[in-house]
Amino acid sequence: MPPGHAVISLGVGAIIWALTRNIYAVVAAPLVGVLVDLDHLVDYYQWIVKERREHVWLFLHGYELTIIAVLGAYASGWNPIVLAGALAYLAHVLTDQFTNHVRPGTYFLLYRASRRFRLESVAEWREDDLFADLLRFPVVGPIALRINPRLKRFMPEK
Repeated sequence: MPPGHAVISLGVGAIIWALTRNIYAVVAAPLVGVLVDLDHLVDYYQWIVKERREHVWLFLHGYELTIIAVLGAYASGWNPIVLAGALAYLAHVLTDQFTNHVRPGTYFLLYRASRRFRLESVAEWREDDLFADLLRFPVVGPIALRINPRLKRFMPEK
């Protein structure tokens, strides 16, 4: 969830700041570490509005992109801002890998593409899992329910 990614990314930024004294690293890391999740909007649109839940796209989640980010940091001369973003991105993907119920290759774009991004081929998520966390989230949950009231059946019990 975004708060967890924000805390972890802030930690990454703080480490880079401690090593380089570049305060912008503290800003860059959480921005990258949280904004990566904007790609979920494509899936949420498909799952909530269109009620098509057979795919998981997540085009911004992939170890291949970590390689590109680290190469970008290297090309920048290890600029602290770029490095903080690259490491926050890696921390985000690793956190997702170990906290979500997914198959080992799921966070490789090529793995998901080879399975045509089919949800059941890359993750062990059930609809209850997909929507319970989403509906619990303060702003997003009420918006999702307003868009598709049928999601109410997935509301977690208090």
